[in-house]
Amino acid sequence: MSETTRPTELTELNKRLENLQETVTRLQAQLSERSVTVTTATTPGEARPTSRRRLLRQAAIGAAAGMTALGAASMISQTPAAEAAQGVFVGNYPGDSTVSAENTASSNIISANGIYGYTSGTAGKLKGVYGKSDSVDGIGVYGAGTSQASGAAVGVQGTSNSSSGMGVYGIAGGETANGVRGEASGDFAAAVYAKGSLKAAGLVATSVEGQALFANSTNFYGAMLGGGRAAISLFSSGAKPTTRSDKHTIGEIYRDSAGELWYCVADGNPGLWRKMSGPSTSGAMHIIDPIRIVDTRISKGAKKPLSDNSITTILGTDGDAIPSNPTAIFGSIDIINPSNPGGIPYATIYSANLASTPTIANLVYPGGISTSTTFAVSLGTGANTAKFKIFLRRPTDFTIDIQGYYL
Repeated sequence: MSETTRPTELTELNKRLENLQETVTRLQAQLSERSVTVTTATTPGEARPTSRRRLLRQAAIGAAAGMTALGAASMISQTPAAEAAQGVFVGNYPGDSTVSAENTASSNIISANGIYGYTSGTAGKLKGVYGKSDSVDGIGVYGAGTSQASGAAVGVQGTSNSSSGMGVYGIAGGETANGVRGEASGDFAAAVYAKGSLKAAGLVATSVEGQALFANSTNFYGAMLGGGRAAISLFSSGAKPTTRSDKHTIGEIYRDSAGELWYCVADGNPGLWRKMSGPSTSGAMHIIDPIRIVDTRISKGAKKPLSDNSITTILGTDGDAIPSNPTAIFGSIDIINPSNPGGIPYATIYSANLASTPTIANLVYPGGISTSTTFAVSLGTGANTAKFKIFLRRPTDFTIDIQGYYL
């Protein structure tokens, strides 16, 4: 090329550059009106020469990007309120020449977004990123996280700040379909990791007919649960399972509307059930070293009755070996040197919640003969917590020793 033609070429290039810059300025103004922002940047650390040809190429790229973004925004919606409702920003791995400025905060690109979807419109069910697959083994949205430096890589992360929003929402329509599926191969990897802040739920699973949540492991735990308040809380499934007519299988755990917990031990309609716990059950038996909680001879725990047909209320715990709220206790009562006034004296032990004495006898003590027997008694609740009563037909000294309790 001769020296005389170079100024002419530069003049032509300058004119073309000015035209493209005007086009970029006009497109940026139009994009700003539609709340769409396009940013460009070079790969971190890349040194590129500054020249008119380079500027021309950047302007052309910017103009093309602007036209593409403008077209995408127009296809989303024709209403101004929803023009910025859905968007996709794409970034790539280090080494590509199209890494966006959004993804260059770290030279390792640890926090880069492969695909970032955002929605803020007022219309219902807007989707930041929408994936759909109709093939047999297809995947609507597939995320893989591979950490390039220290830190945890995340394949797909969902976040929702709405009062009823969902970070990740999966729908499965087929018989063996998965709404959300996660696969993990590391020793302590999580196939699906769900985290809820404050009072938010980390994971919510619902179903009408199928299993809301299915977890299984070939060689390890199917599920590991833990919580600062409790590891698990069960909702009521309705009336007692023994009153139902639908099918149940071995291994089911069921909480009824009365707060009782049941376990199914045989298949059937409704199956064979065993009650494990509840307000009307005594709980587990705890054996302890025998302790004496009453000795009327020394006024320990109670005093000797001085009249016939006496009723004495006794606290069935010692605050040490027996906790403060057992449901029942078992032990022995000894009648010591009863007098011989005639008749058939007897003793009855019963819960402090009962307003009247049951018409039964735990022990008969003829005059002049010391005797003893074992007993088990349900303890009171509310104002009568951990208390029981003893009815004595005739006055006598007695002792009560406890060998265990239920809780």
